[in-house]
Amino acid sequence: MFEPIILAQILWTGIATAAPFVLLTVGFALTLKVTGLWNFAQSGQMAIAFYAMYYALNGLGLPLVAAVALGAVLTAGAAVLIEVYGLQVLRNRQSGNLTFFIFTLILSEF
Repeated sequence: MFEPIILAQILWTGIATAAPFVLLTVGFALTLKVTGLWNFAQSGQMAIAFYAMYYALNGLGLPLVAAVALGAVLTAGAAVLIEVYGLQVLRNRQSGNLTFFIFTLILSEF
């Protein structure tokens, strides 16, 4: 039962399962520390990157490098749109932290 290959598989599965959660948590903590408010727009951007790469790989049959490039370009474009038409509008209106929180939370749900 305690064979090295089984222990290695358990260790690898644990790391592979926990890695996305750790990265997401670090992203939230970094955003909270720098801006002083919770920003859930990054999770929406992660979803944009994932689905763009998924479609590029499986739907269009593009190579991995092209899929990564497409995901990066679409995510950067979405980030600019979120900043210009979402967050900057809220800043100009001097909205409270709760408004930013709700906006980015709903954005990440879409």
